[in-house]
Amino acid sequence: MPRLSEISYSHAATVGAISAYFNFLAVMYLDEADILRPPEGGWPEMTPGRLQSFGKTDKVNMLLRQIPYLRHDTYGVKSEAEVGSRDVRFWNWMEVFRNLDRRPWLDDKEELEECKIMTEPLDEHGEPGLAPPHAVGLICTPSARDESRWILDTELGVIYWLACPDSIRYEPTREPILYDAFDYYAPEGEAEWRSEPAWAVVNFFELLKDQFRLLCTWCRSALRFCSTWTRSQPRFKRLSQSIASIAGQTWPAIARTRA
Repeated sequence: MPRLSEISYSHAATVGAISAYFNFLAVMYLDEADILRPPEGGWPEMTPGRLQSFGKTDKVNMLLRQIPYLRHDTYGVKSEAEVGSRDVRFWNWMEVFRNLDRRPWLDDKEELEECKIMTEPLDEHGEPGLAPPHAVGLICTPSARDESRWILDTELGVIYWLACPDSIRYEPTREPILYDAFDYYAPEGEAEWRSEPAWAVVNFFELLKDQFRLLCTWCRSALRFCSTWTRSQPRFKRLSQSIASIAGQTWPAIARTRA
């Protein structure tokens, strides 16, 4: 396992890894038109003034301005990141700032704090603040009771998977980071969530792709995924394994025709 001290953050590599993941999904099933790619110079909605209200570092702000997002569908969501549990999805930070731009009467800081509740680890009172300014949440869950989170740390160059599924936690296809307190001393409040599995950024998104390659995850509609490790009922597992077996004979060939 690579040690945390051996990993470093790269803005270019992070933008590239996220973009490559979206490209991979477009090959597998996603409509290319649903991928929103930033213009040269980044998303104009994320102005310096509004980003200041976000309370994050320049590295985080620059990253969010330059990564792609997904267009919202009729129901307001796209489920390309439906992993870990049902309806977990990649969070569209650009849309958040666009809405703030369209509704100047809203309090920027208050609205952004609400977003942190849905994307970051929460304290015992259900409030955000456990993620430092150099870390940002990448996914959203439909319920505060769902603790699934992907926390990207721009100081360390890793992504933590909170509430990681056991099959990935114990049998990962990519080596997780070997955490050592001597490599990074977690401030009070961060130690618990930093004990969750973490991967170097590029490896993390390759891990997600592997779930498709191994047919642990497949598409059951244009908007929904199904995963062999998201349900524990034996009947569902048998059904999902049967579907995976059938999909394995057809989906790779279909994907190749779209590549």
